[in-house]
Amino acid sequence: MQGEPQAVEVSATSTRQGALPNTESVRQAALAASWRRDRAVARRRLAWRWAGWYLWRSLPYLLVAGALLATGVYLWHAGTVPSGPRRIVTETAPTPSTPLTFHPDKQLHSQEP
Repeated sequence: MQGEPQAVEVSATSTRQGALPNTESVRQAALAASWRRDRAVARRRLAWRWAGWYLWRSLPYLLVAGALLATGVYLWHAGTVPSGPRRIVTETAPTPSTPLTFHPDKQLHSQEP
């Protein structure tokens, strides 16, 4: 980009008076670092703004989709779980193939000689 400050490498490895960077190179390095931070913050803020805008625009659709999904899950679950008390059916003994006959001359609880 035009007008963007150029990064300048600043090194302070030597303690000699002549090895210290001049004020212009320090200023340029600070401007370059500030420019990079500013660009990163601007990109992050722009990304958050777009994300918020898309979320705000799609929020009604997301709520409707969530309600439909919850209703479907509720109806599916309500169809699989029986309501009310459960009825237990036990197996009965098989019925004899010949019908029972009653003899009127024999009484119950009587002792025969």
